[in-house]
Parts: sequence; structure tokens; C-alpha cells
Amino acid sequence: MDDSKSKTPPRQAVVVKDENGITTSYVGDDHCPYCGAELTMATDTHGEGNIPEPGSLMLCSKCVQVCRLDQELRLEKMPVEEYLSIPSEEREEIERVRRAMRAFNKLKAEQATN
Repeated sequence: MDDSKSKTPPRQAVVVKDENGITTSYVGDDHCPYCGAELTMATDTHGEGNIPEPGSLMLCSKCVQVCRLDQELRLEKMPVEEYLSIPSEEREEIERVRRAMRAFNKLKAEQATN
């Protein structure tokens, strides 16, 4: 039997830019390794249209934890030591985005209860 036909093809990111220049990447259905939230896409915070690749960082839209893509473009936990090894300017940008996402999630939750 030929095993090559039964193997799942590697995941590939599909990048779409909308009419406002917002870039969204679709890497397939996955779940946050921290909270289990279903995640299917990511938005490039810099609008540069970067294509997700192994090692790319992602933030969970629910718990706002930092994840990264493994070799198969699946989400995995980002070890604290590796996160702390990111240059401080980049880490500050990540934390700025995390604060904004938390504020947005809080506002959404408050609106849902009203």
C-alpha cells in the first residue's frame, strides 16, 4: 500500500487582504493550547501581510495568551523562557496588543450583560 496517498497534506496559510488593507491569515481550525478556544484565523497587527510560518507568534482572541505555530502550523504554548528572550521592543509591542485585546474583551463582555 502506498502511504503517500493516505498522509494528510501539510497545512498552509492562506492570506487575504480586504478593501481596508487589513490582512487576515487562515491556517485551518485549531484550538488555543491554554484555554481551548477555537481559533481559525489571525490578523497581522502591522498590516504587512506576513504569512504565518513555523515559529510565528499568535495571540488567542479569548484568553490573550501568547502561542506560536509549530512545524505543522498548529498552535502550541510559548515557553516563558523563549518569550523573555524576544527583544524588549518586540515584547513591548506584543504586550501593547494584549492590553488592547483584554480591554476589547472586557467591553464585549460588559455589553453582553446589558
